[in-house]
Amino acid sequence: MENKRYNILFIHTDQQRADTLGCYGNKIVKTPNIDRLAEQGTTFLNAHCSHPLCSPSRATWVTGEYIHSHGLWRNGTALSYDRDNVVKELNQNGYQTGAIGKIHLTPYHGNPNLYPESMSLHNVDYEIDSETCWEYWRNFDMNYFGYDHVRMTLGHGDYCIDGGHYGLWLEDNHKDKKELFLRENSLVDDKSYDAWKSPFDMDIHPASWIAEQADEFFESNADNPFFLSIGIPEPHPPFQPPRPYCDMYDPKDIGLPPKREGEWGDTLPSHIDHYIYRDKNDKISDRRLQEIIALYYGMVSLVDAAVGRILNSLEKQNLSDNTIVVYTSDHGDWMGDHGLHRKGAVHITGVTKVPMIIKWPFISKKNNIVNEVSSQIDLAATFYDASGIKPHSANQGTTLRNVVSGETGSVRDYALIEHRHECYDPDGGLSKNIFGHLKDERNREATQRDLINHLDRDIFMKTIVTDDYRFSYVPALNYGELFDHKNDPHELNNLWGKGTGLESTAMHRMLDVLIETTSKNCERIWRV
Repeated sequence: MENKRYNILFIHTDQQRADTLGCYGNKIVKTPNIDRLAEQGTTFLNAHCSHPLCSPSRATWVTGEYIHSHGLWRNGTALSYDRDNVVKELNQNGYQTGAIGKIHLTPYHGNPNLYPESMSLHNVDYEIDSETCWEYWRNFDMNYFGYDHVRMTLGHGDYCIDGGHYGLWLEDNHKDKKELFLRENSLVDDKSYDAWKSPFDMDIHPASWIAEQADEFFESNADNPFFLSIGIPEPHPPFQPPRPYCDMYDPKDIGLPPKREGEWGDTLPSHIDHYIYRDKNDKISDRRLQEIIALYYGMVSLVDAAVGRILNSLEKQNLSDNTIVVYTSDHGDWMGDHGLHRKGAVHITGVTKVPMIIKWPFISKKNNIVNEVSSQIDLAATFYDASGIKPHSANQGTTLRNVVSGETGSVRDYALIEHRHECYDPDGGLSKNIFGHLKDERNREATQRDLINHLDRDIFMKTIVTDDYRFSYVPALNYGELFDHKNDPHELNNLWGKGTGLESTAMHRMLDVLIETTSKNCERIWRV
């Protein structure tokens, strides 16, 4: 019999491409635990994030709103504490709400008096001494965006050792091993592109600590309805898996990503030029790229092992039959596709398409494959449905219940992806706050020049993905990308400006979507 107040286990990774899992067709990466979860539920093969950066995408998960509605438009900005979200609603309606691992709904380089995630020794814009930092995390007890149980990790790589509950745990128990996280202690000489083999002990790795924290949460809340968010920081750069994962994949077995000579046209668009030449990405050899991808795959298998431990803990407490499990990631990674690396304001499939798997006891159709386009905008509405609670009035998503059950293929025919990217601004302005309050004026220009586009205006970018095509448009540059996914799945032939009928279709559909997704206002109380 269906239980109307399901537990919800929400597992999310960082910067994981959808095509890095066996259940998504990858023949190299070993992901048995996530693949087994997919067998028990629904796999969304064409799911997309709402924004290919960490914080904006994560705010969509909890608010069920698009970026233009919830307001967290870029890393370095914050979700308002007053904003309605599904975690608050569940917490106020009898659910135990927990967050373990990465949350990232506020800046990492902001004012630590305002944003807990800025309380780190790594936050160089504020003078935070060790005693202040660790005392803060030792006494942390606030309800954070509705989460009343918080065990937080901060950032990635050596950032995570300098703050948060995980950093405190290391400081108290394994202080002598913290330096193993540093790049200079790599097991290999080539540490370029933030990719190397780490000597760090897997037993005290953040993923292992997160799995242990999850086990304790399940044991403490076995008799209460709960919503548990588990944010595994991997496989986000730096790609630094320890053994055995750093040696798991042979670079020679890795295929090179798709690209075509001259595919960007005779003159590179300004923003694409920035990403291709940033950090000398254009100098990465094919051999080095294969090594980087092999390390990335090792990080994915590391994640899979942690997911296996978490699911085993859930089973150990006899909670599996009353717990919805959702697995996804905040965005993907270009990973060399079309000469691009990491992430940013180019919405090619590798960076927007994410894994999304849902197992819903008594509802899920097993081995259910959804090929139609899907969006993470619908996750919050699904969480509301699973808890039997009415969504807050600004929610813009739709529950995926009928998709998970196999009754329908999709609840929408498009995914909307948004982006706002600031121009390079040596005089301050918006760019001044990218990393919080940069106190060293001498370094500001160099920092911004390395990270921000050399343009005289901000980039506002909108993308729609359908079952048939992907259309992106940047008004400030009068630049568009249009790819026919039926005939060009690797997005090698841009049809924008070619005068095809598909261009007119895509532009009209974009207009429809922008109108349909207008922000909702307050709930209407009286009706006539």
